[in-house]
This record gives sequence, C-alpha cells and structure tokens, in this order.
Amino acid sequence: MAGSVVIAREDLERHSLNADDIQDLVFAVMEHQEGGGCNTASVVGFVVFYFHHQAVQEFLTARYGLERLMISEFKVFAKGLFPPIEKEMRHWKVGEDPYMVIRMFTIGCINEQKTRDVDGAEAKMKKEMFLKLLCDHLQNLFVEGPLFASVLGHQKRIIMDMMDFRDEEIIEEIRHKCESICFWMNLYQFNAVEREIFFNFLQQFVTNGKHLKLDFSDFYGWSESEIRKVFKSIATMKGKIDELLIDMTSSPSMPLVVDLISILPNISSELKLFGNCVHGNYCEEFKSEMLQFDTNTLQTSKLKVQVSKWVGKGTVPVIKATLRKGKKPDVRYRRRGYQT
Repeated sequence: MAGSVVIAREDLERHSLNADDIQDLVFAVMEHQEGGGCNTASVVGFVVFYFHHQAVQEFLTARYGLERLMISEFKVFAKGLFPPIEKEMRHWKVGEDPYMVIRMFTIGCINEQKTRDVDGAEAKMKKEMFLKLLCDHLQNLFVEGPLFASVLGHQKRIIMDMMDFRDEEIIEEIRHKCESICFWMNLYQFNAVEREIFFNFLQQFVTNGKHLKLDFSDFYGWSESEIRKVFKSIATMKGKIDELLIDMTSSPSMPLVVDLISILPNISSELKLFGNCVHGNYCEEFKSEMLQFDTNTLQTSKLKVQVSKWVGKGTVPVIKATLRKGKKPDVRYRRRGYQT
C-alpha cells in the first residue's frame, strides 16, 4: 500500500488497455535513458504513467482490497488500516496512521456494497472482518485512563471516519458489536464541526458509556445552544452512560437545567456536576426540578446525583440526591449542613 504506483506500457498491454483508456486518471511522463539522453525514436517504450492525485491510488487500493483480494490477503490488508495502540507507563500511545485515507475509502466502499449489488458470501465475510477490526480498535482506543492527550487526535479521526457509515443495517451491526465496549471519553478540545460529529457518534454507536467527562468551562468556548445539543444527544442515545462528569463555569439557564435533568434516565450510576456556576438561585432551581423528576423513567434501580462548587483546588458538595426507581427523589441541599 505504500509509495506511488507507476504504470508502464507493459502493464497496460497485459490488461488489453491503452493510454486512451486511462487518460482521465493518469498523466504520462517520458523517462530519460541512461546518460541523460532521450531517444525520441523509441519514446513510447520509455513512457510511464502516474495517477493525477494520490487519492485516486488510495481509492483504487481500497476497492481492490475489498473486491479482489483473497480472504486471507484481505485480513492482512485490513489490519494495516488501523494503527497499533500501545500502553507505555500511564500513557496510551497511537502509532503512525499512514493509511487513514484508504481506511476512509474502504468504509465508503462497504457503504455502497448494497447499492452496487456486491453482497456475495465473500463480500459479507470481508465486511464482517473489517467491522470486527474497527470495533476492536475502538475498544483499545476509548479505554479508562488518566491521560488522553496521546490518543485524542486519533479518537477524533476515527469518529469522523465512522460518520461515513450511512446504511442503517451496518450502523446497527456496529452498534451490536460495540455493546461490550465500555467507552471512556472526554469531550473538551473539539471545534464546532468535531462537536457535531461527536454528538452523532454518541447517538449512533455508543451503547455502553463507562465514563463521559464534559468540560464546558469558558476556556473552551462552548455556547449554551451547543451544550443543550450535547444533553439532547445523551437523552436520545441508544444506550446509557455509567458515570457522567460535567464541569461548567457559567451559570446555566432554566432551559439548560431542564435539559440536564432530562438525561438522567440515560445514566446508570452517577451524575456529578461541578464548577463555578453553583450558587443559591441555581441550586434552588436544580432542587426544584429534581423533586419533580419521574423516577419510573430510570434504567437503573438507584442513581446518585451530586452538584459541587470549586473551593480552592478542590470541590465541596452543595446538592446530593439519591434517586430510586419508583420512589420519591431524596434531594439534600447544603446551606449549613444538608437540608432535605
């Protein structure tokens, strides 16, 4: 897969082609003979062809790999599309990713198998093999750990690649394969486009989020409308999140508080909200909404909710709530001690 593809006249003849047949894909280069001279009388024998753009080569590589390679060859080919992920001390390190464009084109080719009526037994086996490798890659990429800097860029890349899956049957197949993955995710250094893609990723593919940390502090420039989109994505996602941590600097509006409460059914263990936004009025609004929450909508028998404020380098709990399915919410608001 590495390097440029050079096509000689002999290659064309072997497949009963001539230069006119491929003129839209390639350009011709006249090679010099040894010594620097050029024999114009035999110029045809020294013409080689290159693709106009490397992406053409990468697309044809993806198509050839998916449709022409033997199963055993395709397995080697597909493994090379996913860079290795290794753990070094407390860091997770992603190796080089030289074939990311081929990976993207392979996803596109899998997408169009149905429309192109390429659905034989071998095509299905290759699709299954590729999706299995993709899900194994996701499991190694979204792992629990304190340091994400070394994998964050590649997480974004893979999420963007997966947005190219359009066929609902394939999306459902991926979702099923991802059921055993406990995603460990941080959402902070994402630009506007990447955020939209991340929202879609949550809704489409995450069925079991072990940990999700959302940093909405002012430093990262989140608008309230974007934050509400995140909450709506969580509220409508196919699965659930075990532990959700939210860091918020600015005081949320009442509609934002309502949206925040709406995601509780999609959390199975604990919600923690902390930041400088915590003050008396906000806590009263949050408490009021919590007391009206219908615990019958919970997916778990018990859910803990904690709202804390930053004090120095640490946090101090202000609201603690315990929600039990079918029972009245137990909400405690701290002014001096905890008051029910």
